[in-house]
Amino acid sequence: MLTLCGILLFLLSMSAHELGHAFAMKRNGIGIKHISLLGFGTILYRFRWKKYFGKVPLSIKAIPLGASVEPQNSKALEGLPYRIGTQVFGAGVLAQLLFCSVFYIIGSAMQGTLLVGNNPYIIGTLLVLGLFPKYTCHLVMPMGMLFLSLLLYLILRSPSVAKVLNESGSVVMVAQEIHKHTTSLGELLVYASFVSISIAVTNMLPLYPLDGGRIFASLFRSSRWSKSTNDMVGGAVRFVTAIPLLILIYFALKGDILRIWNSF
Repeated sequence: MLTLCGILLFLLSMSAHELGHAFAMKRNGIGIKHISLLGFGTILYRFRWKKYFGKVPLSIKAIPLGASVEPQNSKALEGLPYRIGTQVFGAGVLAQLLFCSVFYIIGSAMQGTLLVGNNPYIIGTLLVLGLFPKYTCHLVMPMGMLFLSLLLYLILRSPSVAKVLNESGSVVMVAQEIHKHTTSLGELLVYASFVSISIAVTNMLPLYPLDGGRIFASLFRSSRWSKSTNDMVGGAVRFVTAIPLLILIYFALKGDILRIWNSF
């Protein structure tokens, strides 16, 4: 039961991530066609949040993997200037951090560790980042570049790079780790929050099509260049930064498949 609750919390954090994008798109006048709060495929439930999104439908779909916001113009998000792109793409990460910080506070309070060690500093940082997205969105790409540098340093410093990559994973690894490390609801909330925070941090990496990668690509656009030049430069940046991400995805999926295979 705790494992299922942990997975649900993880999925809800992804919904919070997409709502962050949706609010930022609305604030910057980008039309929204549809918001999938959870999953893809067949729509199980559809509703409208008229106070914030008017007639835009929000839905929950059959296959609970991921979430998305679909703009009215399919290419509207590809050509955003750096300032607007930073707000739109950074808002998802910041909303996820805010969501996770709330559950981190609840879980820590349930365990009696709310004000222990580094918890106040962690909580304070997450709340500041999530509560003021209009300003903190500009920190997303620099933080992503810092985290990427640290990740590369740790991988290359490891005596066995192949071992580190082969021990990576995604959804299956998350479920196994939640099952292994949680014995109470408080521990579950804290651990699942950390897992979701790690996903948010991953989204900061300047690798396309992650949010950090989209911001990074928009950095190379210039109003002085023609549209064709902007498209060419943006396409080149997206292609180059997508390669290391595809490598990481390959090893993550490989790790999950091996975990499923070894469980039988």
